[in-house]
Amino acid sequence: MSTVGNTSLDAYLGPPKKINGVDVYTMDRYKMEPPPGGFNKDSYTWHTVDFSSWTHMSSVQNAAERSFSSTHMSLSEHIGSVAQPLLNEVVSSAKEFFSGRISADSFAKRFTQLTDEFVNACKERQYPNALAASFSGEPALLGFYEEARRLVLKTAVSANFEEGKQFLTGEMNSQRIMIYYNSDYYYMSEDAISAIDENILSYAKGKGMEEFEIPDYNALGWNQYDNFNSVFSCNPNGRWNNGILYDDYILDYDMVPPKGFRWFYQSGGSAGGDIREISHSDKHGKHYIDYSKFDPTNHLTATTWAAYTDSRGKLNYISTDFNFGSIGKDLYNLSELLTFPGGKNKEFAEVNNFLKNFRVFQQGYCSWDTTPRTGWSAKA
Repeated sequence: MSTVGNTSLDAYLGPPKKINGVDVYTMDRYKMEPPPGGFNKDSYTWHTVDFSSWTHMSSVQNAAERSFSSTHMSLSEHIGSVAQPLLNEVVSSAKEFFSGRISADSFAKRFTQLTDEFVNACKERQYPNALAASFSGEPALLGFYEEARRLVLKTAVSANFEEGKQFLTGEMNSQRIMIYYNSDYYYMSEDAISAIDENILSYAKGKGMEEFEIPDYNALGWNQYDNFNSVFSCNPNGRWNNGILYDDYILDYDMVPPKGFRWFYQSGGSAGGDIREISHSDKHGKHYIDYSKFDPTNHLTATTWAAYTDSRGKLNYISTDFNFGSIGKDLYNLSELLTFPGGKNKEFAEVNNFLKNFRVFQQGYCSWDTTPRTGWSAKA
């Protein structure tokens, strides 16, 4: 098995295919960077690409990766100076949409206008070069679309997070976790993505790009591009800087939430990362300290609630306090903690089933220092 530093390529890229007796690892847009362990002498296999399933859009994707990736959009002086102001406008428009100030249709039209500006700017600047400029329409379109789509989903999760701050008890610090999920943002983001996809496909056909397609990001495993659930699960706390922690809170990204559903969870903890006494002994024996109630300063305690507005407009609410570590479990499925009564009712059965799709744990229980881009998961 080939390795990269201390990391096997099989673990990092998935199992290889045997082609003419050689292990061939299929690359994706995120595996251009080395893993934390770095390269070793066998790393030549890292650059091998499987062309067996090459399609028109595979070629477009490859060209987009070479010249229109997220890195090019942000760091390339030649094209980044054009892309960043346009992408900033995408984010501003997305914020208007998620706050209810504009419709999905209005947002999609503005999105398409910004995309057109970018594609035309690339041609005018003869980017990536004079020879390739006339063939760069589709890669430029796809590159801008993908980066903008990522930012739209990120904006949805950030808006969801900001809304949840109102439910936080006490002061937030690095030892604590606060998670809030409002299914409204799932449905709004689905509406936004559906609208921009429809407009972009129409735009592509109008420009003679008849074979242009929107990639299946779920199949590719590109979680930051897939849907609200996949982005939320990787970044529920709104921490978007380099070195953020990566935790999976949702087990199935494709599971559609019930409308009118909200969930909140917070763990306790102090900024100093204190060690709490579990028990003490005296002449009368061993006594365990009662941590049954949530304390925002105590990392061994946590609390969670779920709310659901049913079809009759009635708000249903359940909550519980619970423990971690030496007192409780390290990992819980949310359904162990919360269950709406009346499970025989079809609506409540649907909500309870969705609760099974979440899990909770202490800060850093299944985290890496750097966000895994695809493939790796904390779901195991």
